[in-house]
Amino acid sequence: MNKLLITVPMKTNDIDRIINLGYEVSVCLENDLSFEKSIHNFKDIDCMICHNPFKKVLFDDFENLKWIQLTSSGFEHLPLNNIVNRDILITNNSGAFSVAVAEWIVMRILESFKNSFKIFENQKKKLWKTDYSVRELYGSSIGFIGTGNVAKETAKKLSTFGVKIIGLNRSGRSVDYFDNTYSLSNITDFIKLCDVVVLAAPLNDDTFHIINDEFLNTAKKGITLINIARGNLIDEMALIKAIHEKKIIFAALDVFENEPLSSDSEMWDTDQIIISPHNAWISEESKDRKFSIVFRNLKNFIENKPLENIILK
Repeated sequence: MNKLLITVPMKTNDIDRIINLGYEVSVCLENDLSFEKSIHNFKDIDCMICHNPFKKVLFDDFENLKWIQLTSSGFEHLPLNNIVNRDILITNNSGAFSVAVAEWIVMRILESFKNSFKIFENQKKKLWKTDYSVRELYGSSIGFIGTGNVAKETAKKLSTFGVKIIGLNRSGRSVDYFDNTYSLSNITDFIKLCDVVVLAAPLNDDTFHIINDEFLNTAKKGITLINIARGNLIDEMALIKAIHEKKIIFAALDVFENEPLSSDSEMWDTDQIIISPHNAWISEESKDRKFSIVFRNLKNFIENKPLENIILK
């Protein structure tokens, strides 16, 4: 019988469904203070459902580990070199959060073009003031850095607005719902076209601080910038400078270089920046969607069938 360790919160009835598949299940939450090497014996665990357990316990304690199922889409927090050396399978939860994040992105783009936050502020002041600076989204170019599931879901929703949708990925490969795509080597051509830039790429050597002084000096003046990916895709000092210089007219940030965002960060008090606490992926519906992917993989694993969302194999 496969021994499964669950280190993230899960409904009791969902755990019962997993047990009924034939797994021997242990639950030990990552956020629990007792989640420590000295207390638990992990050497016989075959597979695990987790987010980031290795910030508290040693990877080498899992001597028999064969498969890691992540509840997140991101995976850069794992000790990837050690995992590759031991030929351990990794799957993520890509696709579970695409609808929620896509809706969040569309909301933020419209808020930028319709100046909704100015209207809210005027309401608080009981100020009746017509805003003539409102823009139409129609005819704009929306650029996505990263063209994975979240970008495709967002592009599909935006396609009804009469916008041009362009993407930047490693090879420039074509992607459904995108009018055009560019390779990383042609990033300058991509930058010059964008009225809105949406960051939806994983963090790696190519994307670290991809939004920097050079990028922002090349971009159109007055762009909207949205980040739902990883905070380190943006050089935050360059971002603040660009906002002061009006190169960026609006930035909606759901992720930051350091989280939680420090209370003394200048970004809290910058009117053109809307801050949310890594919240874009959350919805009541995404909870069930997340478990559905995990459950299908658990069923396939025990039946020796191919798994979904394989990252490393």
